[in-house]
Amino acid sequence: VSLGDSQMLELLLENKANVSDDYGAYNVLMVLCDSSTCTDELSLLKCLQLLLDHGADPTTTDWMGATPLLHAVRQNRMNLALRLIVTGCSINTPDSEGWTPIFYAV
Repeated sequence: VSLGDSQMLELLLENKANVSDDYGAYNVLMVLCDSSTCTDELSLLKCLQLLLDHGADPTTTDWMGATPLLHAVRQNRMNLALRLIVTGCSINTPDSEGWTPIFYAV
């Protein structure tokens, strides 16, 4: 997902790929929002919407307490952050260090 390949993602989702799959509490939404390899944010946004449409939970946290929103803010992914906020993600959920997204934004 970090490559922003929405066509491949759509193929996988149509064939019942698990949107809740994780590796050590780091899930596909976090991989997407933490992407530093894809320069096309619109592709990432399309992937985000596909994952959300297929039931991915935007309120999950990783082993450090970081949400997908926090990952998006850390990577300066404005459109992803906005979509997650509109979806209902809390902008005040802290990570294990007590930092909320606003700390990473500044």
